[in-house]
Amino acid sequence: MTESGNRITGGTFNGITTVGNNATVNYSAGGGVDATARLARDLPALIDQHAASLERPELARRDAAEVAEELASPVEDQDRDRLSDTLTRLAGRVGSVSALAEATKKLTDLVFS
Repeated sequence: MTESGNRITGGTFNGITTVGNNATVNYSAGGGVDATARLARDLPALIDQHAASLERPELARRDAAEVAEELASPVEDQDRDRLSDTLTRLAGRVGSVSALAEATKKLTDLVFS
């Protein structure tokens, strides 16, 4: 008997995870500030998981850090133009990896909804 597919056993892992060909992620943590903060916090780990597939992962990490830094400010102090520009730039950097593209789109939707 031949097995195919993916098997994950033992231990515990947290955060967004995708496996296999054409894998996608649907990140749904509900709406609001908590979901936005969670996704911004999880994005660097997701970038690390897919770094080998990115042309310049260090720049994607930098953009993700800038977004997280801006989102850590009180809403009334956030620079919405900076957030928009950084998220747009990040989306361009990670667009070749579906899991990252979807997470970035979800974060953008949460920030600007």
